[in-house]
Amino acid sequence: MKRLFHSEREKHNYYNRMSEAQKIEAFHEILADSKSVVFLGGAGVSTESGIPDFRSKNGLYHKRESRILGTID
Repeated sequence: MKRLFHSEREKHNYYNRMSEAQKIEAFHEILADSKSVVFLGGAGVSTESGIPDFRSKNGLYHKRESRILGTID
């Protein structure tokens, strides 16, 4: 069901009153009705999802052997 909102505040209030299950269902409907989807990820998105980061103490950069890839000379 497509819902039209008259303002951002109305939309915000509508979604904030929903249960988590209702929010997931609404998100599913938005995706199903979309022609295309774009996901913009950034710092923190992957780690919240359980994907290892690169720069932390236990990150992927610290688990790999150091190599010289080039020199300034």
